Amino acid sequence: MRSIPRPRASSMTALAVTLAAAAALPACGRKVTNDPDAVRAAAVAGHTDRALEGIAVAASLLADVPPAALPQDAVVVARDVLNVLFLGCADIEIFTGTTAGLTIAFPDGGCRVPLTGVALQGTLTFTATTADDSSTWSLVLEDFVVPEFQGDGAVTVVILEGRSVTYDVEDLWVSVAGVEVTLNGAGVVYSAAGSRDVVFDGSGQVGYDGNTYGFDVDALSRRPSRDCYPESGRITVSLRLENGLDASATVDFKDHGGLDTDDSGLVKVTIEGRSLTAALPERACD
Repeated sequence: MRSIPRPRASSMTALAVTLAAAAALPACGRKVTNDPDAVRAAAVAGHTDRALEGIAVAASLLADVPPAALPQDAVVVARDVLNVLFLGCADIEIFTGTTAGLTIAFPDGGCRVPLTGVALQGTLTFTATTADDSSTWSLVLEDFVVPEFQGDGAVTVVILEGRSVTYDVEDLWVSVAGVEVTLNGAGVVYSAAGSRDVVFDGSGQVGYDGNTYGFDVDALSRRPSRDCYPESGRITVSLRLENGLDASATVDFKDHGGLDTDDSGLVKVTIEGRSLTAALPERACD
């Protein structure tokens, strides 16, 4: 696991000042705060969400693979499904023996994932174990890259009868646009009518503006095929306020005065009884 910088007491850096200035701009007529604590909390929450999105994309690759009775059968089915998914773009090799699995090698130009608008690079290795009603895959990311996202570590993916997919991460290192995140927790991928909803609960740390921020995620839900930002859920960020005191800031992803977070990127940040509207970091969305 990569190391994240240790916390240090500091005043607001030039980067945070820039974010605060950007957050002060109006969004569709809605007043957005330039409060530095709220801006930092929204920035940490936004980077956390981007890290989770990359993991969810990797985990959801197996959403259309049905459970199989034997690991050897599971990897053959998975290979066939993924070849169709990527239209032959990726180099997929299966291996059997004491363990069964497959390795997906994406070319330098990447392979586009249907329903997500992103292209994948690097290597993913899946190893399989099976039961009567489920298949469990250990997913290893090796220099796995989504635009502005890189991950190293392991994810456990379980496919249940009925095509629901759960995933668990433990001390997974992720870099999103140069911001380092360590993730712990679990999520589920729901597939229906050509769309996938991804939900995550967990915790971790974000190394941002020279400090380390702890976070807890509660039912953060997004639709990667449709939304630029999550549609619901909460991220609680531990931070040191500008007045030097330690506090928790809750960042709620939901409707704000008619502007949905998933479309607008606006969130409600609550710190010590104050509720403010803040903007998540801007990002490009297909």
